[in-house]
Amino acid sequence: MSRDLNLSALWRHLEKEEPHPFYLFYGQDEFRKERALERIKKILIPESARELNYQVFYADEASPLQILESARSMPFLFERRLVVVRRTDAFSPKQTAHFLPYLDDPSPSTCLIFLAESPDFRQLFFKRLKESGVGLRFDLLRDEELLRWLKAMAQEMKLKISLQACAHLVEIVGNKLMDLYSELEKLAIAFPGKRVGVEEVKTLAIHSRSYSIFQLVDEIFHKRIERALIALDGFLQGADREALLRIIGMMNRQVRLLWQLKWLGDEEIKHHQIAKKLGVPPFSVRRLIQQARLWRAKDLEEIIGLLSELDAKMKSGSQARLLLENLIVKLCV
Repeated sequence: MSRDLNLSALWRHLEKEEPHPFYLFYGQDEFRKERALERIKKILIPESARELNYQVFYADEASPLQILESARSMPFLFERRLVVVRRTDAFSPKQTAHFLPYLDDPSPSTCLIFLAESPDFRQLFFKRLKESGVGLRFDLLRDEELLRWLKAMAQEMKLKISLQACAHLVEIVGNKLMDLYSELEKLAIAFPGKRVGVEEVKTLAIHSRSYSIFQLVDEIFHKRIERALIALDGFLQGADREALLRIIGMMNRQVRLLWQLKWLGDEEIKHHQIAKKLGVPPFSVRRLIQQARLWRAKDLEEIIGLLSELDAKMKSGSQARLLLENLIVKLCV
């Protein structure tokens, strides 16, 4: 089976030669997938020609015959057409079979791009695309890959940001690229031409809900009661029911991580190995180790029970603030 293309190879190919008649973009990273599609659109079809030569279909709304009719149409007042099919993995094997003859004899003036999240490569259609060497896989970025991506995006924005600041941004925002890109844009606007470090990231992110819940859980498991109550107060301002339940989910996750870390405690394991075993970024391991020293295994077991009780009471309509304040006091004192 042929290897997938990578983006660098695709851009080199498009700069030097004609595009391939069809491509498959697949994987869970929707943000990078959409950016790649947008760039291809700019390269292949100028804005003045897009109205009549750029068409988008959704697999759960259009039939394969409609898509093929569009792909076989001649471009209008331009040399090329771009046809995009979204949610291609929603097609049944019987439906994708309609595309097989087209793969053998595609229109030379059309670039047809299929988008899918989790294609089944046991299906002949997806297997043929893969074997043609036109697949581009967009996996979610992790750890060092994510930090490299952040640095690259920051460079595009002419934002001077340190690697430590990138790591902290991931820690407080998460690994969703759209959210991270949005935060980078805010930093670029707030600190034009300036060097951005961890403190600048904290300054800009302190009012975001993602930062507040991160700070709240961090303070609780460091047993810093005053800071935890302040963080809770900030988080509860304007928080809806779903946001409140997220606190329980985040705390359960933290207990699970600390529990796993305690089981690794007697082994001499380096930070990057711990990160791999726990499934967390390497830069968060030091903080987890500090927190794990504050809790016995018995304490963590009790917290699971308390969180289960809290979840039931909050879902039954009990006052969330009082319940959460009492829990924080009980855990931190």
